[in-house]
Amino acid sequence: MEAARKLNECECRAVTDVLCDGCGRPVCAACSVSEICSFDPKNILIKHYCRGCSQNAAVNTWGEIYW
Repeated sequence: MEAARKLNECECRAVTDVLCDGCGRPVCAACSVSEICSFDPKNILIKHYCRGCSQNAAVNTWGEIYW
C-alpha cells in the first residue's frame, strides 16, 4: 500500500503542485512569477519563482537579463 501524498499549499492557502525553482516552496499561479529560461525556441523552459526568489538576482538571473 502506498502512502498518501501530502498536498502542497501556497502561502495564500491555495493547493498547488508547482514548486519554486529557487527555494522549493510551493507557489500557486497567482503568487508565482514565471520566466522563460531558454535560448532555443524549440525547447522552451519555463521556471516558476516565488516573489522573494524572483527579485533575487543570484537565483533568477533571467529576470535581470530581460528587465
